[in-house]
Amino acid sequence: MTDRGALTIQENVEKEREIAGKFRESVVNSGVRVVPGELGVHHRLANFWQENPFKILGAIGVPTVFYIFKGREGQQHLQFQSKLMHTRVFGQFAVITMLLSLMGFKEYMDRSGKFITEGDVQARVAQMQQSRSELLYRLHRDRIDAERLADKRRQAHEQDMKMGAVKKTNASKASIIDTV
Repeated sequence: MTDRGALTIQENVEKEREIAGKFRESVVNSGVRVVPGELGVHHRLANFWQENPFKILGAIGVPTVFYIFKGREGQQHLQFQSKLMHTRVFGQFAVITMLLSLMGFKEYMDRSGKFITEGDVQARVAQMQQSRSELLYRLHRDRIDAERLADKRRQAHEQDMKMGAVKKTNASKASIIDTV
């Protein structure tokens, strides 16, 4: 192998490293927080909370309202309608307070970013490199197909010229062809 060939291979390796570095930088700066090691329970819970705030609200709100209603059973002096109204008012207060808390935390997580591990970053970078490789392969294949098509057209044109099916109208405008 020549020194020139070795230099181009080394340049390509450096270029690929630089692209991989840009991919990693892109992932890290995309609104995520990279956690060393594995995600803890609190990280997974925060990610779930960010992605599913209404599931959490339903999972916490319904039992809370039911607990409030059950707490009114001991008050025998109240009619059933009064118990329902008390439950509605206290339950509404509890659920709205939970909703505000949940949405406040969700807003914080949206601004700060989701928790991911270094392995997730590497997986995203590998996916970006794979997509880039597939795109470059498709571009190369399309370029070869276009060259083959242009060669077939040129050969067909030359064949037509030999058979006299077409002629050039002007020597200065060789690309303009009239059919006979």
